[in-house]
Amino acid sequence: MYQLYGVILIPNAVYDELLDERAGETVITAVQSADWLEIHSVQNQKLVNQLSDRVNVGEAEAIALAVEVKAARLLIDERLGGQAATDLGLKNTGVLGILLSAKRRNLIAEVKPIMDDLTTRQFDRSGLLRLGTQEVP
Repeated sequence: MYQLYGVILIPNAVYDELLDERAGETVITAVQSADWLEIHSVQNQKLVNQLSDRVNVGEAEAIALAVEVKAARLLIDERLGGQAATDLGLKNTGVLGILLSAKRRNLIAEVKPIMDDLTTRQFDRSGLLRLGTQEVP
């Protein structure tokens, strides 16, 4: 992720989701050791509350944080969250977009095996919410 987006900001709600025991030990360890992840508190709770009518709290906080920091791109995988972000003028992408970018930059060899693996593991795509403040060239 860092090679694609640089420092990744995540709101507290997403951080809490990623550290939930249901995420699994591998995810928890990766999140705790990722020095390119920065956890931020969202200031605009009014926007979070408005968005919570459409999306879950993690997505709402991620979108609100993207607005607050004027993020170059919101990394979000849920359709409703992506639409809410687009409605607010935010550029966004999901898992497939991330994998395609990684493939174009020769960071991964193939996209399909990774998508197949995620599907096999019944991957919780909402756990992939991330906020990229900049894209690394």
